[in-house]
Amino acid sequence: MSTSARILIAFVFLLFGGLVYLARNLTVRVERQYMEAAEEPMVDAAYLFASLVDQFTDDRGIQVDALRESFARAHERRFSAKIYNFEKTKVKMHLYVTDAHGIVL
Repeated sequence: MSTSARILIAFVFLLFGGLVYLARNLTVRVERQYMEAAEEPMVDAAYLFASLVDQFTDDRGIQVDALRESFARAHERRFSAKIYNFEKTKVKMHLYVTDAHGIVL
């Protein structure tokens, strides 16, 4: 095998190795940013729902029926929101409220 062929093969292997290394690093960084972007609104929603449940709480405990009715009205409401190529037309989020023992109310 000629020297130039060996140099070319070595160059191709180095190029391929560099591309694999770059692709792995980019995948890890993009995955982390995706997870961060997905987790932040979930934390916001959790605190907003906790505040909402707090509004339906009095001396007798959580007024589950009033909270259930509020969510039923939200699920009945129809709208049109275009999110990139996806059109959202109704609320699909659900909320489970538990007591101190973990029993779903």
